[in-house]
Amino acid sequence: MGTYTVHARREHVPQDADTTAMLLSIPAELRNQIYHLIFTPPVYRPLSTNYAVQLPTLANFGKDAFTFQPNDLTSNKAALVRSCRQVHHETHLMYLSTTPFHLIGAVADPVAFANLTSHLPAGHKKAIRHIVLTARIAHLRALNETWNALPFGHSDFFLETLTIIPRRPETHMSAYAEVADLSQCHTLAYILAETLKGLRNVGVVIVRNENCFNEVIWRLAYRSLVFRLWKWGGRLLDLKFREDESGQSFEVLCTVTKKEDGKGWMDVQAELARLIGGEVSRDGMDES
Repeated sequence: MGTYTVHARREHVPQDADTTAMLLSIPAELRNQIYHLIFTPPVYRPLSTNYAVQLPTLANFGKDAFTFQPNDLTSNKAALVRSCRQVHHETHLMYLSTTPFHLIGAVADPVAFANLTSHLPAGHKKAIRHIVLTARIAHLRALNETWNALPFGHSDFFLETLTIIPRRPETHMSAYAEVADLSQCHTLAYILAETLKGLRNVGVVIVRNENCFNEVIWRLAYRSLVFRLWKWGGRLLDLKFREDESGQSFEVLCTVTKKEDGKGWMDVQAELARLIGGEVSRDGMDES
C-alpha cells in the first residue's frame, strides 16, 4: 500500500500522556463495534438532485490523504483509516465495503476499469460493494456490450449497489434538442434493459436523473425500460422495481443476487400497470 502518513498534532497532547491511543487500548470487539457505527450508515436515504457530494475515487485509495474538510464525513472516514498502521489494518476492508466510490467518464469498459484499479490488490477489489458510475449514455453501452452480465466483466466482483448517473451530449440548446433527448432516452432504456436481463453479482441497480432529462423524458425512459423487460421476460424476470417519490430515480432489485428488503418493490407486471395506468397480461414474453 506504500508509505503511511500519520498526522499528529503534538501541541494538543500533554507531555505525560500515554503514548498508546485510547481507541487502541479498548478490546478489539468493542473497537469493531465503533468502526461499524462509523462506516455503516443507519438508513439509506437517496440524495436530492441538488445536493452536491464529493465521493472518493478508487484511484485515490491508498495514496495521500484527502484534503481535510470538517463537514465531509467521507474525508473523515478516510482520515481514520490512514491514522496509523493498526487502525488501517483493522478498518480498510470495512471502509472499502461501505464507501460508495465514484467513477466518472469512459470507465465502464472492463479494460478501462482494470487499468483504473490496477494499483489495488485483489483482496481490496473484492471488498468494494458500492460504485457510483457517472458517464455519457454512449459510454454506458459497455454495460450490455462488454460486461457479459457481470459487473465490469469480473466474475469475482460483487456489488451491493451500482448507481448509474447518465449524462447526455450538450444538445439542449440546439434546434433539435427535443429529438436528441428522445433518441438518448430510448438508447438509455435499451442499454439498461439489455444489461438487466441477465445481470449477476449486483444486488440493486439505482439510476438517478441529475439534470440529464426533464421530467417528461425521464418518465418516458423509465416506462420504456419497464416495458422492454416485461415484453422480453414477463413474470419470469428475477427483477423487482421501486421508484423514488420524487420521480427522479428508480431502483431495480436483482432477486437472484439479493433478497427483497423494505417496502415498495413491485414485479415487472405490476410496475408496468402502475406506469401506464391500466392492466397488463401476466406474460409479456415475445412469441417470436
